[in-house]
Order: sequence, then C-alpha cells, then structure tokens
Amino acid sequence: MHLECESYSCPQTALDVFENSLKKKCCNVGYPLVITDISMPILSGYDLARKMLRLQQKKEAWLGVTESKFTIMALSAHVDDGVKKQAFDIGMKDVIAKPLEYHSFAVLVTRYFTNIV
Repeated sequence: MHLECESYSCPQTALDVFENSLKKKCCNVGYPLVITDISMPILSGYDLARKMLRLQQKKEAWLGVTESKFTIMALSAHVDDGVKKQAFDIGMKDVIAKPLEYHSFAVLVTRYFTNIV
C-alpha cells in the first residue's frame, strides 16, 4: 500500500490547509481521506470533521458531484458506543482505536479505498 500523508498538530491549521486545497483544485475535491484525533486543543476532532464535511459538501455541490468519495475517520484512545455514535452522527465513516497498528489500519483503509492496495 502506498499512501501520501500530511500531519498537522494544530486542528485549525489542518482546517485551513484543507480549505485551501478545495479552493485551488477547481476540478478536484481535495483530500480523499482525513483522520483526526477526537481530543485536540482549540478545535475538537468532532468540530473539525463538521467543518471539513460542510466545506467538502459545498465544493461537491458546486462541481455537481452526486456521490462523495470523501472519508473522515476518528482516532481515539477511548472508543465506546458514545464516541462511535457521535462520530457517525457527524458523518465520520469509522472510528479507529489507539494505538494504531499498521495491519488493522491497512484493512480499514482498503474497505473504503479498494484501488490503493
């Protein structure tokens, strides 16, 4: 599996980069996958996901995209039914438990992106 990734320690920076990527690519929908920790300073992973999904939906509507391929997954040390429900209610596709292990992550990602294996 080959993936390129970017990492940001500040959620606001991640949101700014994400928003700028949508502005620059007139015929693309930006990042296909975002993984965010639930517990972060300034902006929670839930809030970050809400904002990214709203921006993504606006871009896709402008492009006339009818089936979104954008995926946000939550990462948390404490995964329970409440965390999962809140993540799914927002529009996140999955919740990943820490510590993140390569094999489980690869299986999870290929569930959504079968063409990268």
